[in-house]
Amino acid sequence: MIANGFFIGIIFDGYRVIKSKITFPKIAILFIDIYFGIISALLTFYILMWINNGQLRLIIILIFVSGITIYYLTMSRYIVRLWLKFYRLVYRIYITLKKIIYFVIIKPLIYLYKLILFILSSLGVALYFLFETVKKIAFFIAKLTKLNKIQKKFPLKNNNGEKEGLLVKLKKLFIK
Repeated sequence: MIANGFFIGIIFDGYRVIKSKITFPKIAILFIDIYFGIISALLTFYILMWINNGQLRLIIILIFVSGITIYYLTMSRYIVRLWLKFYRLVYRIYITLKKIIYFVIIKPLIYLYKLILFILSSLGVALYFLFETVKKIAFFIAKLTKLNKIQKKFPLKNNNGEKEGLLVKLKKLFIK
């Protein structure tokens, strides 16, 4: 039972260190305290069942309390330091993993997202200008078609004296 008192003291010191480093809401601390008390009681009862067939006597309670007291008077300072070192180690590992995940997964995804946006916006701008160019060409052709209808009513003559429309002249201009 002295060892059980030591073990409960070690776990309680770990809980104190975590509670001092991480701020919990008061309601969470209440539930964690209750949970710790229940787990400690169940562990003590299990050890009591294993050692003494569940018989609880005054001497067993005194031995358990003396185990906790001896622990707090002799070992608590050193165990708290060990818990603090363990907490710092776990915290450093957490920060390192967080950075690794950020730089290996999150940051490339952000760059990929920006690249996709850039490509899509560039494609959109290119399609817009292509559409505008096609629209201008179509309007130009429509104007020429109207001019060609006018030319049919009032034809132009070529060097041979033959009648020739404006579209034919433009075609010859660009094909030569």
